[in-house]
Amino acid sequence: MTEEQPRSSALLIDIGNTRIKWVRMQDKQFQMRGASEHIKRGLPAKLFKEWQAQPRPSQVVACNVCGQEMTDLLIAWVKETWDLDVDFIEPRHRAFGVRNAYTEPAKLGCDRWANLISAWQSHRQPLCVVDCGTAMTIDAIDKDGNHIGGLIIPGLRMMTSALGTQTRGLSAETLDKPGQHPNGLLAGDTNAAVQGGVLYATIATIDRVFADICNELGAPCLGLLTGGDAENVLPLLRADFHHEPDLIFKGMALLVKDR
Repeated sequence: MTEEQPRSSALLIDIGNTRIKWVRMQDKQFQMRGASEHIKRGLPAKLFKEWQAQPRPSQVVACNVCGQEMTDLLIAWVKETWDLDVDFIEPRHRAFGVRNAYTEPAKLGCDRWANLISAWQSHRQPLCVVDCGTAMTIDAIDKDGNHIGGLIIPGLRMMTSALGTQTRGLSAETLDKPGQHPNGLLAGDTNAAVQGGVLYATIATIDRVFADICNELGAPCLGLLTGGDAENVLPLLRADFHHEPDLIFKGMALLVKDR
């Protein structure tokens, strides 16, 4: 039988729309990590093998935006494997100095909530938090830690897929994955035109919304960029954004309960 690890050991799991990411936290430090694409139904066996190869954690914390089926599968596996419950991140009206702008706080995405808490606890100033995932989210916090609301926009892959499936003459299978800007301002072939177009749509939105948020708050904002497509977007922005790849996990670590 595997010896139980110290009480400060936790497995943090981020179940997104496209990928499942995880980190192993020991004594408040991220020591191991991994990621896997979704499969059609259920959790990838690759993840189970990776988790089983590690010592038993004292806690499993998850952020899931993929619905009840995924929640039930994770709960069952963790219970059977380690005899542990899963602590799921649940947005609240207020936590760690952040006030949720939603009139029904639980309806804010748990990933956005973890990002906001992480951003505020790290910086404590007006913030614009952009998560470049399957769907791109933009959220803002004022100088007092009040979440003033946010936006949800199709991400690079979602826009590319929409063009491939909804436009005659284009095929989703023939379009490359997004992220590559065409050589020069405009493209000379359809695939590059799509890739350049979705990138321009994304960066133009971020730059404009960032400027409008700063204007609404009446103060300069710190821009934070996270998510799987952040590295593709960051070099093209006019606004000064900082890349925070572990933003959600830092927020989840703050929300870890003492057991």
